[in-house]
Amino acid sequence: LAEKLVDEIKGYYINNNTMPFATIAEFANSGVLQRAINASNINRNIAKFSPAYISQSTILEMLAPYLTTRSDTYTAHVYGSANDSLKGESKVEVWCKATLQRFPERIDGNLARLSDNSQKEDNLFGRRFKIIDLKWSESAGL
Repeated sequence: LAEKLVDEIKGYYINNNTMPFATIAEFANSGVLQRAINASNINRNIAKFSPAYISQSTILEMLAPYLTTRSDTYTAHVYGSANDSLKGESKVEVWCKATLQRFPERIDGNLARLSDNSQKEDNLFGRRFKIIDLKWSESAGL
């Protein structure tokens, strides 16, 4: 089933020239999961609508309690230095460690357009990032 699902998702992107699914509803409504189930023949000898029959709704219902909105956390390490241009000596060095979290919401805040391409028209900056932690240091050992 997993291999067939990958095939169906790849085919969906190629045929629709689209970005990855932005919502569970978009994924479910695309029908790729049901087509993968059908292509895998896992229901081959099972009567349709019997308790053993697997459908898209069977799988999504089982996954529902575990689904969460996507967010990603990143740590960025930054180094900077300033030199004395006359003497060519390094005057100051500084390090920064920032923890950033990407949220699924759009920068323009328009939740009605959440499934739109994240960089469309007036939303040129894409998804929202928030600084979770920021540390400055004059040594590399933050």
